[in-house]
Amino acid sequence: MSHDKRLKIAGQMPPLRRIPFGEVYDASKDEVLLWLKEQPELLNLFADKLRSWGCITFDKKSGTWRGADYHD
Repeated sequence: MSHDKRLKIAGQMPPLRRIPFGEVYDASKDEVLLWLKEQPELLNLFADKLRSWGCITFDKKSGTWRGADYHD
């Protein structure tokens, strides 16, 4: 299986913490998630994978993406 070239970006991530020592997890302080948020190529890879796995779909009529199991 070949790896997507965009994954090489993840290999360049500096040392980061997900939970500061002695604190309760808070996603807004997760250094890894904050770093990932600044990597558009990785975010696009993730969205592409979710689409290819059938987890999200595009609604041409509304121009929006939604979860495959979402029902309004």
